[in-house]
Amino acid sequence: MVAYGIAVNATIHIVAHLINIERYHTSQSKEAGELRNKLSGLGKSPNESYLNPIRTYETNTTGEVLNTIAGVTGVVITVALVLIITSSTELIRRSCYEVFWYSHHLFVVFFIGLIIHGMGVAVDGPYGSATTGVFRYRVSVCIAAGIGVTPFASILKSIWYKCCNPDTVLALQKVGGKVYRSVKMAHK
Repeated sequence: MVAYGIAVNATIHIVAHLINIERYHTSQSKEAGELRNKLSGLGKSPNESYLNPIRTYETNTTGEVLNTIAGVTGVVITVALVLIITSSTELIRRSCYEVFWYSHHLFVVFFIGLIIHGMGVAVDGPYGSATTGVFRYRVSVCIAAGIGVTPFASILKSIWYKCCNPDTVLALQKVGGKVYRSVKMAHK
C-alpha cells in the first residue's frame, strides 16, 4: 500500500511540474495576456527578483529544468522509481527475481535523491501572522480560503512592491498560490 501511495503522489508531483513548466513557458509569449506578461516580466532588470524561471519564450524548458539541482534529482528519482515499479510486476518477479531484487536496492538512490530534491523547501504554518517568513525562502506557496484571502492579497501586494523596488534584495524568486472561494449555504 505504501508503494502505491508513493507512486500516485510522485505521479501527481511530476504532472504538476510538467504543467507548471509549460505554463511558465507560454506566459512568456505575446498571446499570454497582460497580467501573465507583467508577472513574467518581473526580474528583467538588474538586481530584480523574478517569479518566472523561464526568462524568454525561446528558452529550452528541458535545459532549464536540467540546469537545477531539483531538476536533476527529480529526473534521477523518477528513473529510479520507474525501474523499481516496473520490476515489481508479477511477470518480472516470477521470471527474473534477481532483477526485482537488485532494482529495489535503488531505494537508496531514490531516498537520497528525494532528500536533496526537497532541500530549500519549507512548509510552515498555520500559526502566527500570515506573512511570517514568506520572504525568507526562495519559493513560497500560498494557499488561502475564506477570510484568509485578505492576508493573501496583502502578501501579493507586498511582493509586488518589493519587486518594483530595485534596492530590495529578496531570497524569494517564485511564488505559487491558490485561492479557494468559500460558499455559504442558505438554510431554509
